[in-house]
Amino acid sequence: MKRHLLRLATLALLSLFFLLAGCRDQPADETPTATSEATAAPTATIPPVASPTILIPEATDTAPAPTDTPPPTVEVEQQPMPRFAEFRPAAVDVSPALVYDPVAPDLSNVLVPF
Repeated sequence: MKRHLLRLATLALLSLFFLLAGCRDQPADETPTATSEATAAPTATIPPVASPTILIPEATDTAPAPTDTPPPTVEVEQQPMPRFAEFRPAAVDVSPALVYDPVAPDLSNVLVPF
């Protein structure tokens, strides 16, 4: 019983240790020093004028030339809808593969293999 309590207390202390170690604040990467370098103030810069990278072609009117004869029409023969074949049962000669002896009314000829 004491061993069980000792293991439970050790497990609780270890989990508390890992919980506190994992949830603590991370120290800052840069520590401030007494002599910090003066940073230059940002200056306003004017961006260059953007030129289009894709040239857009001008739209031109293209009208089809008029034709005197219409294109020939293709005659399509309509096929009947697909369907399943009609069922025709096959003639089968059925005979039992095993022949059993008739069972006696008092079950005297029935064998139970145990």
